[in-house]
Amino acid sequence: MRHSEREALRDWEAFKINIRRSTPVDLNESPLAQEKRKAELLNDEIAFSKYYFPHYCQSDFADFHRRFFKSIINHKRRVTTRKWARAHAKSVVGGVLAPAFLLCKGELKNMIIASRTYDNAVDLLRPLIAELESNQRLLHDFGPFMSLDQWEEGKWKTCTGSSFRAIGAGQSPRGTRDEEARPDYILCDDLDDEEVSRNPKRLDNLYDWVSGALFGCFDIIGTARFVIINNVIAKDCVILRATKISDDDEQIDILEKHEVDVALVRELQIKYTKTKSEAENVVIAKAIVYAKEGYRPSWHQRFSLLDVAYMIVKMGSRISQREYFNNPQSDGKVFKKKWMQFKKLPPLNKYVYPLIAYLDPGFSKSSKADTKALVLIGIWQSEFHIRKVFCDHGSVEDMIGWCYAMDTFVKENNGAYKLRMEEVFLQKLLYKDFSEAALKRKYPVPVSGDTRAKPDKDARIEATAGYYERGQVFFDENLENEHHTKNLLEQYFSFEPGVKSLKDGPDAVEGGFYELQMAVRLQGDVHIGQRNANKHRI
Repeated sequence: MRHSEREALRDWEAFKINIRRSTPVDLNESPLAQEKRKAELLNDEIAFSKYYFPHYCQSDFADFHRRFFKSIINHKRRVTTRKWARAHAKSVVGGVLAPAFLLCKGELKNMIIASRTYDNAVDLLRPLIAELESNQRLLHDFGPFMSLDQWEEGKWKTCTGSSFRAIGAGQSPRGTRDEEARPDYILCDDLDDEEVSRNPKRLDNLYDWVSGALFGCFDIIGTARFVIINNVIAKDCVILRATKISDDDEQIDILEKHEVDVALVRELQIKYTKTKSEAENVVIAKAIVYAKEGYRPSWHQRFSLLDVAYMIVKMGSRISQREYFNNPQSDGKVFKKKWMQFKKLPPLNKYVYPLIAYLDPGFSKSSKADTKALVLIGIWQSEFHIRKVFCDHGSVEDMIGWCYAMDTFVKENNGAYKLRMEEVFLQKLLYKDFSEAALKRKYPVPVSGDTRAKPDKDARIEATAGYYERGQVFFDENLENEHHTKNLLEQYFSFEPGVKSLKDGPDAVEGGFYELQMAVRLQGDVHIGQRNANKHRI
């Protein structure tokens, strides 16, 4: 067993131990009292959930939770869709509480959970299986559930004959029939995928699978609860298409409109005047804006307005609109001109951490090919400083020339830096070019390869938008009129996920940001800013 597998097993066992500890039973309860209590709980899904799943019900249910529950359990044939903000318990209600309630009532025989990948579907099904294995209250009143001969990863069957199966998007649902029982509860959870949503053909194929192969698993006349839950991640995605055929749909954003709470506004204003932290003031100011407009958290039983404002501020408006407001911003540019700031920056020898010169290389001189980019970035307190930019079309020789120019620039200004180059399949050839340049110039530049397993390029670049929006990125004022800087900014302004455009400059900046963040983390919690005076330093 691999180390990762042992850790996963330990985490799984710890999870089940916590469930057991959270669900003690009254062993002195009489059989008559037990049956009476069970009957009452099976007639009230909210009371049922609070009793059997106290670890999930630490906050009160919102009205939208109750409506979702009712939509599932009160209708045996229904397509139910829910477009809820992240962290609003749609997976808990749809994937644990509702199916457990139906199972204990004898109304669930064959459940499927479908997600964007098989592994994701397995992970979404595990919490329910853990409850059936370890929840003392469920076991005391309705168990045991576990059938040792048919209890395996991704496919479980109880000793009472109910079965549960996980499948990934596009996987054949054939074989999901268990003896004579067709699926009677299908949950599509987190099925939408950003890359698929950007490709109309792939999205068509995915939705055809959902509405055809998956929905077609139901019996024509039997129980058929089809539940699809997701926040809206794109202007066209599975959850939006499914809404058109839904019998019951509801969208819940993280904030909802009410009358202005004057007392809350005043409370936040007082808090704002008392705090000394600039970062906290930004969050409070955001909360004050929402309070003055009459907004409050949709799940106010769990979240405060400050909790919500904190997440929105840290995430940035573009991503938070998608994750929390079901409003993906795909119809405009990601990076705004007003976010690009220039100012006088400190001398290069004042940075605590070595600067990062990050190179996004290329091999072609054609103007139709991708550009090459080299950027020099430092970190200063909570800011990223862009100190030098090369971004243009050019030959490999030109690109190597930039590296030597960068090396000269840093050394002449008494700075320290690392030169990192994005890993590419022809990197050995580039190293050969660098070696030849070193022989010609009589010294090498300190280039090394970045072997990080990188996520999707568009996703990485898009994720940096929050730094610019929050005012944490500054360009050296001397760069404002340089054509390399203008090329970089133009690539930012033309960038849109899924749209083909030049983006090597923003990609290089993302690489530099990542390298600097890793340097800070490796050295621990160290103050980042101006160095202390040193009489021995010249």
